[in-house]
Amino acid sequence: MDDLIASGQAEGEAEARERIERLREANPRAFRREVSKRYRRVKREFLRRPDFDGRQFLHPNARDLIDRIIAQGTGTVVLDECHHLLDYWAFILRELIKALPDVRIVGLTATLPDPEDEQEYENYYSLLGEVDFEIPTPAVVKEGNLAPYRDLVYFCEPSRREYQYLRHIQDHFEAAVRRITDLPVFRKWLRRVLLDREGEEGKPVPFERLFNREPLFCIAGIKFLLDQGEDIPLDIPLLDEMLEPLQIDDWLVLLERFALRVLRLSPEPEMQALYQDLRQALLPFGITISERGIRHQRSPGDWVLALSESKDEAVVKILRAEMEAMGDRLRAVVITDFERISARTRHLKGVLDRDAGSAVRVFRCLIDDPQTNRLDPILVTGKVVLADQDNRDRMDEGIRAWVAENGAEFVWEWKATDDPRVARMVGSGRDWGPRTYVSLVTALFERGITRCLVGTRGIFGEGWDALTLNTLIDLTTVTTSTGVRQIRGRGLRLDPDWPRKVTHNWDVVCVSKKFDKGDSDLRRFVARHKHIWGIVVRSRWRDLGDAMTAVASGFDPTLPFAGQIVRGVAHVDFDLAAELSYKSFKRINFDRYTRRMLHSVGQRDRVYDLWKVGEPYSNFVYSTTQVNAADLKFRTVYTVERSLWAMVWRLLASIGGTAGVVACNLAWFVLAQDRMPLLLMGLLLVLVSGLALLVALALNARAIWRVFKRAFLEMPADAVLLDVGRALLAALRDAGVVSRNLDEKYVRVVKTGTGGYQVFLDYASPEDSDTFARAFRELMGPLRDARYIIARDSTSLRNPLYRPLWLLVRTVLGLGGDLYAYHPVPKVLASRRERAEALARYWKRYVGGGRLIYTRTEEGRRLLLQARAQRRRRVRQMAFEVWT
Repeated sequence: MDDLIASGQAEGEAEARERIERLREANPRAFRREVSKRYRRVKREFLRRPDFDGRQFLHPNARDLIDRIIAQGTGTVVLDECHHLLDYWAFILRELIKALPDVRIVGLTATLPDPEDEQEYENYYSLLGEVDFEIPTPAVVKEGNLAPYRDLVYFCEPSRREYQYLRHIQDHFEAAVRRITDLPVFRKWLRRVLLDREGEEGKPVPFERLFNREPLFCIAGIKFLLDQGEDIPLDIPLLDEMLEPLQIDDWLVLLERFALRVLRLSPEPEMQALYQDLRQALLPFGITISERGIRHQRSPGDWVLALSESKDEAVVKILRAEMEAMGDRLRAVVITDFERISARTRHLKGVLDRDAGSAVRVFRCLIDDPQTNRLDPILVTGKVVLADQDNRDRMDEGIRAWVAENGAEFVWEWKATDDPRVARMVGSGRDWGPRTYVSLVTALFERGITRCLVGTRGIFGEGWDALTLNTLIDLTTVTTSTGVRQIRGRGLRLDPDWPRKVTHNWDVVCVSKKFDKGDSDLRRFVARHKHIWGIVVRSRWRDLGDAMTAVASGFDPTLPFAGQIVRGVAHVDFDLAAELSYKSFKRINFDRYTRRMLHSVGQRDRVYDLWKVGEPYSNFVYSTTQVNAADLKFRTVYTVERSLWAMVWRLLASIGGTAGVVACNLAWFVLAQDRMPLLLMGLLLVLVSGLALLVALALNARAIWRVFKRAFLEMPADAVLLDVGRALLAALRDAGVVSRNLDEKYVRVVKTGTGGYQVFLDYASPEDSDTFARAFRELMGPLRDARYIIARDSTSLRNPLYRPLWLLVRTVLGLGGDLYAYHPVPKVLASRRERAEALARYWKRYVGGGRLIYTRTEEGRRLLLQARAQRRRRVRQMAFEVWT
């Protein structure tokens, strides 16, 4: 029942029970399959209960180990490399800790578990709790204990043969979709659910209620009906999303609902057969349908992108560029997922090469190219060592020297392979094995006998080190924080022969803009970099141009992007990160970034200088949001009132000062006359007062114009963002979710010089900074299914004296658009009404409006739907973390 409710298949327990009973009656086999599927999970959860005696399930050796540790009076247990706490070992340790109630547990690791791996994460934190002390990698680099590094990326496209297969996949998927959606039963079902919406007593269910429950389904369904030429009733507001073309995700939403709510529950054999046909049609695309809904797995199309043969060519081009920049100093490692083709990809025979994406294929490509062949590459895996034939003499000499130095006992020989340019190393003896030959090849690598190693992450992952390594090319599909850090950490060791060593970490990403799911490799790249810190490297001319633009716009020149240490794709390329945040991947020119990366390989000295090794640092992390200023087409009442105040009081003060001077001169003139008619004196007073007004306006026209222009002709984006940030921070502080010592002066808005602004909390803890940044992004983001929404009204000035003047300004300038809109209340404030009301109070003061709407009522759902139907410019945002 929990699964059905969580996945949206049922609204509550009663509906979930009803669905289970219908499935039991209509499809007993499917019912039994679902029950058995959950049995193991329930059993595992039961074993993890703290009050359960788990010793009875332990192996006798494990129980004996626990008893011996207890008998020794152990008071402290130190777990080194504690990220290796797998399920069974974690279970043993829980039993040990229960038996040692006063024991102190200390866990040490360089790679924290990935929160996305729920089992690993639970094992870790259930035993050790939150992290007590952490040293981020940039701090160790700044201290001079690790080498500086830079992350780069090379983008490529599938080969012609691979693209044809991707096109074939898409055509088959679209055919399967059409076969289902062309059925009369499908169209009749969709019209009944979305358009007729029959409820109790024959009355139609309000569309708002259905939309509030299943917004994605409603959007996809209306898209489909519009595409089919159906007339949409007037009571259904057309959102922007409904007017866009149908995408693959829309089709999946429709198919999921139809399959689970109609086909699966039908007792008719024809419907059951259609359900099975649909499941089989979706499997080749990595899509499965279960009681928990649509589930995505690695599809053949994903494998084609991950293992594309174009990546081999990319490796060759990267190494050519690095050779030209580094010369004999280059030491490169290429890491893949496996030695030869994976069993998962054998069904792609004829599409992917026999050794697609493997270490063997990369190695052969490096041998084939005349330039990279000069690196004398060696392939090392857990089973084989392959070497360049023309380097055998130097290798034999190096092996003999290493054997003598280490006293190793083994013999070796070279055997021919199916490629005459490649020799296989075969050894025997007491010391021969993977541990020995990996150490041997590493020594040859350090001495320059080979300058390029190719292998798997099992060999060149955790535990392997080479001081001279300075170029790492990652061809793996790893995205977990543990795996990514272990791979990227290989090149960070200091090189005593190169004090200013800088390591390049390369990603190779295959993207197909002609394939709907052609960004799967790109999404892996983004997921990989969200775990790691890196330094931003930009052209000096770009930073200088940004600074000059800021000065020309009347701002102080901001700190250059170059040299900032950030987490996320922004440290690979700031402009790329921005485009990924704002655009569809199909609209990005990836070749431009590849050229930029290859052009920058000779900048290692500059990268070293940007890291500022040995200089002071604060070891402080804050989250920031970059907003595109062009999207902020509204004003806030706090800034409007201050602008009107500045205009009015500047004018009044000027008039008063000028009038005072004129009055004194007039009084002196009048007193100097013996007799003057009152009429003449009054006329003179009027003329002088008018002259004073004209003089005051002339003297202050330029200053008043500057205030007017800044406030009403130009878009004061920084002031708008500052006002929104002030209101948000005050609400968060009153709600107690950030420190009460933070006030509005801690909200910072910094112009980037590229048409954007960064918004963040200065001098706040990382937790408070992250809370503010996340809430700010939600507040400026789309409405979607917000629990509370808040009205923004730019006309609702608090001071009644300024309202007529503001009305005059709006009328003259034609500022009728975007004066009134809705914003979603951030989740952290929407959890309780009193928190949302706190935001409403400060929103009214700083932003304007402040009407709070609870969307979980009939009226609230209607207003939410109307608000979503408003045509508003989307505020493009990019989020990242900064380390200083």
